Amino acid sequence: MVAQSVSNDDDSERPAVDAELTPDVTEEVLVSLLRVINKIQLGRRTTHSYGENGIPMTLVEAEMCALINRNQGITGGELSTLLGVTRSATSQVISKLKARGFVVDMTHPGDAKRRRLYLTDQGKMAADVADQYSELLVSRLFEGVSSAEITAYLKVMRNLESFHDEISQRKRL
Repeated sequence: MVAQSVSNDDDSERPAVDAELTPDVTEEVLVSLLRVINKIQLGRRTTHSYGENGIPMTLVEAEMCALINRNQGITGGELSTLLGVTRSATSQVISKLKARGFVVDMTHPGDAKRRRLYLTDQGKMAADVADQYSELLVSRLFEGVSSAEITAYLKVMRNLESFHDEISQRKRL
């Protein structure tokens, strides 16, 4: 398993894919990754009744409540940066959460321009639902997986994210 360098279109070098990875294996990895991404996207935007309380909401809304709960007083802009999404996308979810009574925003005495986000009691219940979901996901996801396998997975995910960041930058030029 010796990685060789290959030249990119922009004359930089990157390591070649290990010779043991056949086109069939790489295609299976890419197809399964896309299939899982599609399932996650659909599942995160579909309204379900989560938890014992049966709170009807999307997983995106529950996750947003969990992040606000862990970062009480966070601003919408800070939340956007944390999530790596646009302010507009974050603002849409926050507006829904405020309208449904999960989130309130308040101005900070020392900084009247920035609205700080806090959870209501109902928002805290939603955050608990998201935390329970995360705990279940983590226990199932990492069941029987070694630290070395997780490290390898993280490397693949970093490569994937880096690739998409590079493509996004090229589109902006």
